[in-house]
Amino acid sequence: MLVYPHPLNALRALHAAEVSSWTDRLAPFAALAGLALVVVWRRRDPIARAGALLLLLPLLPALPLPMFIGSFAVERGAYLASAGFCLIVASIYAWAARSFAALRPVLVVAAIAIAAVAGLGTLLRIPVWRDDVSLLYAAVASDPKDPAPHLTLVDYFGHAREWPAALAEIDRAIALDPKNHVAVAKRTAILSQLGRNSDAEASARRAIDLDPNDAASYANLSDALLQQQKIEQAVEAARRATELDSTFADGWYNYGVALAAYGDGKGAIHAYEKALAIHPNDVLALNNLGTILGSTGKVEEARDLFIRLVGRAPKSVQAHMNLALAYLRLGDRESAAREREEVRKLDPMAVKQLDEIFGAHLKQPRNTAAKKAAR
Repeated sequence: MLVYPHPLNALRALHAAEVSSWTDRLAPFAALAGLALVVVWRRRDPIARAGALLLLLPLLPALPLPMFIGSFAVERGAYLASAGFCLIVASIYAWAARSFAALRPVLVVAAIAIAAVAGLGTLLRIPVWRDDVSLLYAAVASDPKDPAPHLTLVDYFGHAREWPAALAEIDRAIALDPKNHVAVAKRTAILSQLGRNSDAEASARRAIDLDPNDAASYANLSDALLQQQKIEQAVEAARRATELDSTFADGWYNYGVALAAYGDGKGAIHAYEKALAIHPNDVLALNNLGTILGSTGKVEEARDLFIRLVGRAPKSVQAHMNLALAYLRLGDRESAAREREEVRKLDPMAVKQLDEIFGAHLKQPRNTAAKKAAR
């Protein structure tokens, strides 16, 4: 790392290709041997011992062990090595200053020159260190054949919801490693976010070809099919996801969505209940289950679910609207009015829609069953 530094001035484990080379495999051990010689030579100097320890820790990932194989760039990890190297140099400088008194002026000038060069190098690296994205782009430029920086950039752009940029990076990663199942699965999710559902379907099928036992890929396929109104195929894909992994909450949720679209309300209720048994606070599952229960006359159960939903997502306008409607259908106008006020605070425009629904509900005839009996 010190003699042949990585272009990013960062720690980097060995690539698989490098591990296959005996020269590269022996290099970390040669560095450790050199460090051991320095420690033996300056063993009485605590500064040298401390420096050797700090320098040793960052060298460990360079060892050709399976857990470390594969590239990564962590510029902050080089700090320990930098501090350790400076301590070792200071120890050697102190030895030289004592042993060669006549050369002390030269040593002082050399130390100042080295510090100036190091400082200039740091200034030149600041643009790369400005943020993680800049560092990752520099990693891409320094090793164009490594897909790892592209995959990390995908995560950054995904968190920022910059989906076109995320898609561009995932395509570059897949071009470098076409059989990377994780990358293909991520591509499916990104295409779904972009609304490119037919492409998402093709990507999900490719992910399944790479790993036929991945439940998440079947769930993604179900979603892509559902968006294209391929309902029966969506139901089958979601069912397959639950068969592969019965503890996969997203699989059960997608199964519920597909079954609801298919018209199987009872099956959808069961699927949503399974999803909530795994993740009790899943906002989407709570909302969808509450909606289906309310539509089938189980209004009290729906109300209880919407109360849980509001507690989980207090800023959700839809949650407060659903709860308000449930209260209204149960005849609890006071609670319905309270939830209406929450909707008004969150979204003044949404309250107009809620009022229209309230008005339509209040105009409906009541006690229909009693009237029929009287007749």
